[in-house]
Amino acid sequence: MGFSEMEKRVAQAFEKLGQPDHLKGIENQVIKHNHAIEIQINLLNSEINQLSQSLSKIKDRQDQFLDSLILPNLTTVDRKRINSKLEKLDIEAKQLQITINKKEFESNQKSQELFSLIDIKQAISECISLDTADLDAYRSSLKRLINTITVYPTKLTFQFRWIPWLWEIDA
Repeated sequence: MGFSEMEKRVAQAFEKLGQPDHLKGIENQVIKHNHAIEIQINLLNSEINQLSQSLSKIKDRQDQFLDSLILPNLTTVDRKRINSKLEKLDIEAKQLQITINKKEFESNQKSQELFSLIDIKQAISECISLDTADLDAYRSSLKRLINTITVYPTKLTFQFRWIPWLWEIDA
């Protein structure tokens, strides 16, 4: 059993995938995608910095109140007021820390959405150099590299496993 007509078209499309105009399009899309993600990461990191500054101010106020508790001539009423303020500041600090942790988690998640252009080019190179002499190995490699291939009369679209968008190639 030999190559199907579709498999021949896929092999031809992979050859086109390595041409400079296709590679430039892929590179531009990856750069655009990464830039958008980096903007989101920078915004999150800016929020984290602002929240961290607020947390630092709260801790400074806590220190001031703790220092005032050391004074020997405080009344019991004054001590209760200071302790009450310390409790409120402690709650604020914990809430801020929770928010900081969430923002840091979001930033880390966003970082994982960045694509390595080198990794993508290596994967494309792997697609282009698939061994078409061994039909079973070729089909196995296709399954490993590609989620879906949609066949149209004059083109193919690929959904690679390592890129979230479709690639369209005339074939």
